[in-house]
Amino acid sequence: MDGKKSLALRPTTIYLGRETALILGFSYFILAGGTLNGVMRFRLRSISQGLLALVFFAWLIARLRRGERVTRSSLDGAVLVFLAFQLFAALLSTDPRRSLAFCGQWMAYALCFYLLRDLLRHGWPGELIVKSLLIVSGILLGLGLTGIGAQWLKWASTGNYALPLPLLQQRFYSMLGDPNMTAGLLNLLLPLALVRLTTTRGWGSRILLGLWIAAALLTQALARSQGGVAGLSAAVLSTSLLLVLIARPRWLIKRWVWAREKKWPLWLLGLLAGVLVVGLLAGLAAAGNLSRARGPLWSAAWQTFLRSPLWGSGPFTFGTQLMLHESIPPHPIYPHAHNYLFNTLAETGLLGLLASIWMAGALGLALLRAWQRAAERQRRLIAGAVGSLLGFAAHSLADNHIILPSFGAIVIALLALALNGDVEASQPGRVYRFSIGWLGLPALIMLGGSLWSGRAYWHFEQGRQLAQAGMWSEAAPKIERAAQIDPAFAFYHLQSGYVRSVLAAENPNEDHLERAIEAYERGMALEPNFSLNHANLGSLYWTAGRREKAIAEMERAAQLAPQGSLYRLNLGFYYESAGRQVEAAAEYEQFLELEPDLLRGSYWRQTAFREQFVGEWLAAHPAPPPVENPRTAVEFTALGWREYETQNYHAALDAFRRAYELAAGRPSAAHGLGATHTALGNYEQADFFFTLSNLFLLRSTRPEPLLDWGRLAYRQGEVETAIARYEAALGMLEEYSIYGPGTLGWSPYGNFIFQRESIARELAPQLVRIDVTDDLARRYLELGRWYEELGDIESALDVYRRLLIRVPDLAEAESRRKELQE
Repeated sequence: MDGKKSLALRPTTIYLGRETALILGFSYFILAGGTLNGVMRFRLRSISQGLLALVFFAWLIARLRRGERVTRSSLDGAVLVFLAFQLFAALLSTDPRRSLAFCGQWMAYALCFYLLRDLLRHGWPGELIVKSLLIVSGILLGLGLTGIGAQWLKWASTGNYALPLPLLQQRFYSMLGDPNMTAGLLNLLLPLALVRLTTTRGWGSRILLGLWIAAALLTQALARSQGGVAGLSAAVLSTSLLLVLIARPRWLIKRWVWAREKKWPLWLLGLLAGVLVVGLLAGLAAAGNLSRARGPLWSAAWQTFLRSPLWGSGPFTFGTQLMLHESIPPHPIYPHAHNYLFNTLAETGLLGLLASIWMAGALGLALLRAWQRAAERQRRLIAGAVGSLLGFAAHSLADNHIILPSFGAIVIALLALALNGDVEASQPGRVYRFSIGWLGLPALIMLGGSLWSGRAYWHFEQGRQLAQAGMWSEAAPKIERAAQIDPAFAFYHLQSGYVRSVLAAENPNEDHLERAIEAYERGMALEPNFSLNHANLGSLYWTAGRREKAIAEMERAAQLAPQGSLYRLNLGFYYESAGRQVEAAAEYEQFLELEPDLLRGSYWRQTAFREQFVGEWLAAHPAPPPVENPRTAVEFTALGWREYETQNYHAALDAFRRAYELAAGRPSAAHGLGATHTALGNYEQADFFFTLSNLFLLRSTRPEPLLDWGRLAYRQGEVETAIARYEAALGMLEEYSIYGPGTLGWSPYGNFIFQRESIARELAPQLVRIDVTDDLARRYLELGRWYEELGDIESALDVYRRLLIRVPDLAEAESRRKELQE
């Protein structure tokens, strides 16, 4: 009796074990290991590679012990051709080291496809994979919508119910980060949820699926992804059409028979479907900002393709090529062209595009054969998978998310589900065709490459953490060791050069300066297109007395990024020091056109030439007259600040509200609302809008929202909170990335181009900078006075010292420092 009971429970136990394994596996790889953080952070990379190796080799060993061979697929030939062309392009790449690593990712995708396909052949239910994917994505939806709900509740608690709702006009950022990524991932899974809704019988399951679909659609609306809308439309339409074909209503059968007899209606239907997709994308591009946002990327990809039309620049090298066509900074760095076709042309040329077309054709034929042989339940699963893939293909015309493993894992699962019947099980001689060694050998090669690369990354990560802690002397040999192990990886050399530049500034009498120059030269020989590397090297040359080389490197930085204000300032300084005053004035002119707010600063009072230049610049650039009838968010914001300065707070509030309605995503509108509510004594509403304005600190170059938020805390008697906010605002200006104040810790160059964590600081200390203007310096004096109120004299002295470093002629800071010292 007990034996029979245990045998009856065994299938349930197996099912629950499989479900647990799939949920945990997909949760890790989709929400953590396969995201940008997952491919970038050392610990997550190591965990992911270890898990994949463990699972894959356990599967191979199990198959070898049973004497089985790997299931043949209709895609075998296309997969081999695609991987061969990727490898060929990598060997001819502008950066073979990075390209070969990316080829390893494509190979991992292929191996995982065969693994999942084999699991399905050995009894793992396809519905269980769908269920696990929906559960994992439900976690993503729940966490994201909970965060937005909390913001809306806080907004409601202020008692101000004026539209628009907070965050309704601000894009949805989830665990995946980018809203386009969230939209793309949900588009992959929405057709599966629709199919499962048509097959499930229980009302509880239907309600849960309905809630999931509603949450996904709401998230899509909040993400405001134009590519996501195209993908959603293609996914839902194609899935619905296939489900109608499966249902086979009488009216459809009659028209289908007639269309097959006439032939031309089928061609017309296919043509109309293609026109619909293209028209939808063209309409989105024309109606929104898709073409404006993506146009420069597509143009850069096309120019890259023209330079090497056969094999391109190499897999995963588009980001480097983009720097030749975009001013970076102020424009951000992107690792792909936001279009699969353009990206393929740029990185792998015509050969890569032909391989992709071959793969798409082979996949279409395999899906057609699987559909013809499948029973109704399997056809519904195929319908969902095909809808997901078509939606993903449409979205890939505006993005290229296949490079992220979190998307790759879902696409692989969809392919395995859809092609589960592409080889008939009644023909065992054809099913098990090739040896297990064909998969074991590339897996061993990938494992060896991962261990070698991981060893170098381990040394670099140790050095990076030491550098983050300010232990520069200890960090230098660690990072140099990483560069010795992996000498073809440019990023390690560049980071080594930066660490040595900091040491050179702290210890000018040692050999750090020359070693920094050597490291930068090695790194830039491998990766020459990032403007900041040229600027950092130029500043090192200047410090070493190699003035001609310094000017040449800074000119190259300005050529690569003509809108990079920091390079103009340094060029002006170099030209002025070299006696080339006409050229110096021209560079200072361009700097102030880009950064007019930095006109009031001690830098301009340090030489007679600069003082004269500022006087002439002010005379030539009078303040523009105020706009009488504002229409845009910028004009309403300017009106709001004018009314605020004249203490006409109710008029200011009306102007800022109008600006917020027009563009809630602009921090200046929320900042103005917070400042005005503070002046009116509406502290709860002021705190809410200050919270919104400071959500944008990552891309904001202005510390005023934090400073005003600190003043609000001080008014409420929360002196320590006020100090914390002022310290954060001062920290924004002390250390930042090339993208300006407020961006410390955000380093897209290392993250996107090399998929590595990087040292938060990236501006060499030898560069000339203007950090604190006179107006901000006077505001930061409040921080010192607050420390004095608390009796913390040492902290007050430190604030005054930090201010005097950036504003040497700040008389009040100097007098307070002397008085406190005495």
